[in-house]
Amino acid sequence: MSAPDLAARIAFALGLAIPLGACASAQTQADGSSTGAGGASGTSGAAGGTTTGSAVAVAVGPDEIPLPTMEPQCPQEPPDDGRVMRRGGCQIHMDCRPPLPAPPEKHFPAPFERCDPGFQSPMGGGFSPKGTLSTRERAPDICCYAIKQLHPAGRPQRDAGEAQIADLVERSDWLAPMQAPAADLADRDVLAADFRRRGLVEHSSVASFSTAVLALLSLGAPASLIEETQRAALDELEHTKLCFALAAALDGRSIGPGAFPPPRVVPPAAAWIESLVVDGCLGEAAGALEAEEAARACEDPAIRAVFERIARDEAAHAELAYRTLAWLLEAHPVSTRRAASAATAHLHDIPVSPIAARALSDVAGPLLGMMLA
Repeated sequence: MSAPDLAARIAFALGLAIPLGACASAQTQADGSSTGAGGASGTSGAAGGTTTGSAVAVAVGPDEIPLPTMEPQCPQEPPDDGRVMRRGGCQIHMDCRPPLPAPPEKHFPAPFERCDPGFQSPMGGGFSPKGTLSTRERAPDICCYAIKQLHPAGRPQRDAGEAQIADLVERSDWLAPMQAPAADLADRDVLAADFRRRGLVEHSSVASFSTAVLALLSLGAPASLIEETQRAALDELEHTKLCFALAAALDGRSIGPGAFPPPRVVPPAAAWIESLVVDGCLGEAAGALEAEEAARACEDPAIRAVFERIARDEAAHAELAYRTLAWLLEAHPVSTRRAASAATAHLHDIPVSPIAARALSDVAGPLLGMMLA
């Protein structure tokens, strides 16, 4: 589901008509690349990454495979300032390992003939000639492969504006039954660490939706809205268990979330509404887009299935956030409009990844603009 498609789904659920062109900030170009907020262009990778040309050029023989002409690279992202967890995006991890015992039948030209041309990572990446040459300056017998790592997206629980995350502890009761990933996956330890980080964010989202239930009860919300919010918390619980189970299947370690940090303060209604706009209307939309892009780029069936489940649920949670805001605007118009408008006014000041920027320009921006007009 593209960002405009997600915006159209939510608008239909709310009975809103999005004007033609309102979701056209991401223009598809003739070469398949896209321009998002700010007009920057690049070929998107598994998590908004771009590619850059390789500076390594060598002659290729008849039985040799040309070196990759492009190396994975992530776009420049603003720093996470602690107030807002970065949503979507990626970073590059260089996985360096000993070369193959002998060159494969189809191999790279010298001096890379024993590097694996078939190396694949579920999140995207591949052999890095530049990374290999750089590392060989201190470790001569080595081959390096660039791996994309994803920053998890979601709707964390906040305390005084700061995202709250539990610690990791040894335990096996947070592991869901699931299909095991392929035994020959590369960089399993890195992937396991990624999914544990994602699992902690999903775990924080369980607390966030639980807080939402209490807030909605105190505001007199209808039973149907309470029920859907409770169901969303259970979705996040399942996401948490899937992420930790996948990590355990990758590195064999039974690890889960520890005790969740108790709240220091009970947020007032205005602060909760602002969080609904930032983390629900924007954050859940970004999470859905990021998970769908990751699923599309992933070749391993087990990992792809987890991302597909998360993408479906996060899209539904984004829709729920907008329907919750619509009810609040009807039931508590003055206070809700004031808090939501304040949050919306600062959305462009939040450090976001390219995927979240697309969610802002194509989903949250148009929809919130219509709802608060």
